[in-house]
Amino acid sequence: MMDRVLAGGRERRKALQAAEAVSADIHSLGRYYLSAFENEKSAVMIERERMAVPIPALTRIAQTELRHITSETERNPRELTRLVRSLPPDVRQEFAFISKALDAYASELGRLERCAEK
Repeated sequence: MMDRVLAGGRERRKALQAAEAVSADIHSLGRYYLSAFENEKSAVMIERERMAVPIPALTRIAQTELRHITSETERNPRELTRLVRSLPPDVRQEFAFISKALDAYASELGRLERCAEK
């Protein structure tokens, strides 16, 4: 290509025209890539917004109780019911609230997976 650009006359004109065409093609491909990237990025952001289900954090008391229940049930799984019943009402309510939020999140994920399969 460089030999043709350095040459004279008709060969040089053809080489310059080819260089301009290649430059336009590269510029066009760059615009296409940018457009495709922006569309994909937008689709991912929309999907993330649809999946956004607020999941609250546990309080320190609830975290401590959860660690206690987990360690006790690892030793003796039959004690789970007794341990849950012995929880303070506010901690049980907190666990129920988080459980509902996680169920909603799992339900949303399942719905999105079914939509993706179609």
